[in-house]
Amino acid sequence: MWNSADFMNTLPARFQEKGTVHVLPREDAAHVRTKAEKLKAFTDQEGEREHAVMLRLVADQGQSYRGADIWDVMLSLGMEWGDMDIFHAHHHGPGGYDELFSVHTGTEPGFFGLSTLAEDRFADLIFSMDGVRTVQPQTVFEAMWKSAEYARARLGGTLVNEQGLPAMPEDYLHQIQEMEDRLSEFGFKAGEDVVAFLF
Repeated sequence: MWNSADFMNTLPARFQEKGTVHVLPREDAAHVRTKAEKLKAFTDQEGEREHAVMLRLVADQGQSYRGADIWDVMLSLGMEWGDMDIFHAHHHGPGGYDELFSVHTGTEPGFFGLSTLAEDRFADLIFSMDGVRTVQPQTVFEAMWKSAEYARARLGGTLVNEQGLPAMPEDYLHQIQEMEDRLSEFGFKAGEDVVAFLF
């Protein structure tokens, strides 16, 4: 079994050619071990879970959405076409911008090619966010929901969840709250650097 104290004792000899080395641990080895075990338990629990929050706007039967209309709706929402050829909602701040949520499509090839967008037609729009990597995920979801409702009012269709059932905002908020509670049990918050790094 790996022993942190033994490892620390080997360091001065490893660097003796460079001069005298003093090893000053920032934390007690037992405390570090406890933190590592907690982190492993956290990643074991959350590693198999799906953290994407998805909301789908489906065109009425026999209908489809014109790319030109989608473009107009997305720009009206302040969304930007960009990375991966899909639309993104950003929060612009002093340190740059954060991606809040995105819109892609289930219609092949799954993105919006700019050169043919005006003529293309799409069966759906998929609004999605990463709950665990998002600061204040409930607030961001509410913004995403309002955007999807606006798109539905402009384009028509039905908002459904991943199972194809009518989407209800309270179900999503409950799902997000459960995720935040699980993170909190381990002392983490959604959107923290360590959480974003792990997932």
